[in-house]
Amino acid sequence: MTSELITGRSKFELRKRLLETPIRLGQLDFNGKCNAKCWYCPVRYEGNPADFATHMPIKDLTHLLANLRASPLIAPDFSFVYTSHYNEVLLYRHFDEMIDVFRTHGFATMVLSNGTPLTPQKTDTILANTDVIRGICLNIPAIEKTDWCRKTGLSAAAHKRLMENLDYIHGKIELTIQINYDPNSGGYLDKSIGTTEDEGNAIAEAFRERYPKFNISPYPHLSDRAGRLDQLGVITRQAETEPKRVIGCRHSGSRIFQWFHVNARGDLFLCCDDFDMHYRFGNLLTESFEDAWTSDRHVDAILEAFSGICKRCWGRIEDE
Repeated sequence: MTSELITGRSKFELRKRLLETPIRLGQLDFNGKCNAKCWYCPVRYEGNPADFATHMPIKDLTHLLANLRASPLIAPDFSFVYTSHYNEVLLYRHFDEMIDVFRTHGFATMVLSNGTPLTPQKTDTILANTDVIRGICLNIPAIEKTDWCRKTGLSAAAHKRLMENLDYIHGKIELTIQINYDPNSGGYLDKSIGTTEDEGNAIAEAFRERYPKFNISPYPHLSDRAGRLDQLGVITRQAETEPKRVIGCRHSGSRIFQWFHVNARGDLFLCCDDFDMHYRFGNLLTESFEDAWTSDRHVDAILEAFSGICKRCWGRIEDE
């Protein structure tokens, strides 16, 4: 990750940054739907955007990855992409075929999941394809049934399936369980389900006791998703003063310039906090990646975002 701040104040500067900044990572969503309703996620309160909750046909995925691999803007050694955007990738109906397509085009990923669809069959598939599936990270906010159901919006039967899935995979592969919580009660609003630091650590210890071979990782840094969860009455992290003019992004290096994001219909959009994929600027099923990436539409989408979603994001870079 570069420590240099990547900024642009004009269309000319933004286009130059898009041409010159190496792309480090990608984020692809193939099915646009999650089965959980975790309290700190917009899906709980709004549902996944209906227009993009579709399973990408495998022929479209093949075309999309070939498009990326053929682009001069994608380095030959570029390989890793996340298969996520508020979705559950293990529910993708072409998951097994996806692995073969990734391998064919020289891409790899890791599974980011809530764990409920990680069946023994899916586990065996992952274990047989570790050249493409390079890890598993499960987002599980609690271990005790009632607490877990309350925080995820899922049923007791789903909790039973989750624990059975964890029992099956334990010791078979390196796996991380991330326990998302935030002890900063000052950021909680009416719909929040808070967890203190002691409670978060107790949950982690309970996981470690039952699953000593897993990597248990408490993560006490919930995001308000560029103000979206503040608007929904869940979490607020907004500054009290009006932000200055936004000229760049420091989110995970720079989400705007160093990452690409693609939805289940093949649309390129702004970033991980663009929940409803409002800032779309091209489609990889109908045009080349480099044409879309360096287009006026992309520059205009960034400028629109600088006056919109980016003003509410912790990762914004403001003008001096």
